[in-house]
Amino acid sequence: MRPSSLEKARFVADALDLRNITYEERNCEDLKLDGPPYELCLFLGVLYHLENPMMCLRNISRITGELCIVETQVGR
Repeated sequence: MRPSSLEKARFVADALDLRNITYEERNCEDLKLDGPPYELCLFLGVLYHLENPMMCLRNISRITGELCIVETQVGR
Protein backbone atom coordinates (compact mmCIF):
# COMPACT_ATOMS: atom_id res chain seq x y z
CA MET A 1 0.00 0.00 0.00
CA ARG A 2 1.31 3.36 -0.94
CA PRO A 3 0.37 6.26 1.34
CA SER A 4 -0.31 8.31 -1.80
CA SER A 5 -3.08 5.86 -2.80
CA LEU A 6 -4.94 6.47 0.45
CA GLU A 7 -4.43 10.21 0.06
CA LYS A 8 -5.96 10.10 -3.43
CA ALA A 9 -8.92 8.04 -2.23
CA ARG A 10 -9.58 10.49 0.61
CA PHE A 11 -9.29 13.42 -1.79
CA VAL A 12 -11.93 11.92 -4.11
CA ALA A 13 -14.26 11.17 -1.20
CA ASP A 14 -13.89 14.74 0.08
CA ALA A 15 -14.46 16.20 -3.40
CA LEU A 16 -17.65 14.15 -3.75
CA ASP A 17 -18.69 14.93 -0.16
CA LEU A 18 -18.85 11.24 0.77
CA ARG A 19 -18.93 10.99 4.55
CA ASN A 20 -19.67 7.30 5.21
CA ILE A 21 -16.34 5.90 4.00
CA THR A 22 -13.49 4.51 6.05
CA TYR A 23 -10.11 3.39 4.82
CA GLU A 24 -7.85 0.76 6.31
CA GLU A 25 -4.47 -0.54 5.31
CA ARG A 26 -4.45 -4.26 6.10
CA ASN A 27 -2.41 -7.35 5.28
CA CYS A 28 -4.56 -9.65 3.14
CA GLU A 29 -2.61 -12.69 4.34
CA ASP A 30 -3.72 -12.07 7.92
CA LEU A 31 -7.24 -10.59 7.76
CA LYS A 32 -9.47 -10.92 10.78
CA LEU A 33 -12.95 -9.54 11.12
CA ASP A 34 -12.89 -7.18 14.09
CA GLY A 35 -16.50 -6.03 13.69
CA PRO A 36 -19.30 -6.29 11.17
CA PRO A 37 -18.36 -7.23 7.59
CA TYR A 38 -17.41 -4.46 5.23
CA GLU A 39 -20.05 -3.54 2.64
CA LEU A 40 -17.41 -3.03 -0.05
CA CYS A 41 -13.82 -4.21 -0.34
CA LEU A 42 -11.51 -3.12 -3.13
CA PHE A 43 -8.82 -5.66 -3.95
CA LEU A 44 -7.06 -3.73 -6.68
CA GLY A 45 -3.70 -4.54 -8.21
CA VAL A 46 -2.77 -6.96 -5.45
CA LEU A 47 -3.40 -10.53 -6.60
CA TYR A 48 -0.38 -10.95 -8.88
CA HIS A 49 2.00 -9.90 -6.07
CA LEU A 50 0.93 -12.65 -3.68
CA GLU A 51 2.60 -15.95 -2.87
CA ASN A 52 -0.75 -17.51 -1.91
CA PRO A 53 -3.47 -15.64 -3.85
CA MET A 54 -6.25 -18.17 -3.10
CA MET A 55 -5.76 -17.79 0.65
CA CYS A 56 -5.98 -14.02 0.32
CA LEU A 57 -9.15 -14.25 -1.81
CA ARG A 58 -10.72 -16.47 0.85
CA ASN A 59 -9.69 -13.99 3.55
CA ILE A 60 -11.11 -10.97 1.72
CA SER A 61 -14.31 -12.92 1.00
CA ARG A 62 -14.70 -13.69 4.70
CA ILE A 63 -14.69 -10.00 5.70
CA THR A 64 -16.86 -8.76 2.81
CA GLY A 65 -20.60 -8.50 3.35
CA GLU A 66 -21.90 -7.11 0.04
CA LEU A 67 -19.38 -6.60 -2.74
CA CYS A 68 -15.69 -7.20 -3.35
CA ILE A 69 -14.13 -5.83 -6.50
CA VAL A 70 -11.03 -7.73 -7.61
CA GLU A 71 -8.77 -6.29 -10.30
CA THR A 72 -5.50 -7.81 -11.39
CA GLN A 73 -3.14 -7.95 -14.31
CA VAL A 74 -2.86 -11.16 -16.26
CA GLY A 75 0.20 -11.86 -18.35
CA ARG A 76 1.34 -14.60 -20.64
